Amino acid sequence: MNRLFQIAQYLFLAMSMALLMLSSCSNENPAYNRENIKATWIVKYYNNQTLPLSMRDYTVITFDNSFGATHWGILSKGTGDYQWGSNALTYDVYCCDLAINGTYSGLYGYLTPVTTHQEYIFSSVEDSVMTISNAVYQINQAYITPEFTDMTMEKITSKYASLDSLAGVWQFLERDGKEYNDYRIQFLSDGKLSLFKLSPDNQWVLMEGDNYFHKYDYFLPLTLWSNEEFGTVNHWDVKCFEIVECTPKMGTMTLTDHTSEYKLSFISSN
Repeated sequence: MNRLFQIAQYLFLAMSMALLMLSSCSNENPAYNRENIKATWIVKYYNNQTLPLSMRDYTVITFDNSFGATHWGILSKGTGDYQWGSNALTYDVYCCDLAINGTYSGLYGYLTPVTTHQEYIFSSVEDSVMTISNAVYQINQAYITPEFTDMTMEKITSKYASLDSLAGVWQFLERDGKEYNDYRIQFLSDGKLSLFKLSPDNQWVLMEGDNYFHKYDYFLPLTLWSNEEFGTVNHWDVKCFEIVECTPKMGTMTLTDHTSEYKLSFISSN
């Protein structure tokens, strides 16, 4: 009799816990604060690594109020051309899970548009850092194994909110503490940028091609055309920087690509 009573107690407790989870974790009342995810995040780590990914492999995801997820990253254009761009996806948060759906085109090398369905479990959540673990990953309805099991992202803050004053012409001064002043960069208000190189007769010459920039507070990816200094010759490629320090009033800025550190000085407005 005592044994039956213990089994009955166990079943009652299990059923109570299940009902509690169902009542406390639902689409209307998820375990993860859905409001916190509505922000822009930089994906920096895979598989709980202690060192971040190469900055060129960073991706940026914005979760908006309308369950849209804009996924930014390097888009392959074929024939060796790469540009920074976005794919429009959707997302939903249910209980402890995050679902992402949509179409990739160019991102992750998918030159032909492909549909994707992804499901993740919130494995670690803080206000400004979030780690999600892959549960389901489908491309064109086929299950595949992605290169990561866990993905850790940092929420973009407003540390450099004053960088609206980034627009204008900046002179490169130093690279890793050594003189480096043969280049100027001009950030235009429409997301385009111009690069200038000092000629042998001390004239600033506009470098050819259309160039673009995006700014996510401290993260600054550039799309550059035929720029030998940054490794592109007769094609587009992406060069990413992080803003280490920016003091618009003083007209100084420090950038890093995790390989070198550059110091710049503000020259003029547009």
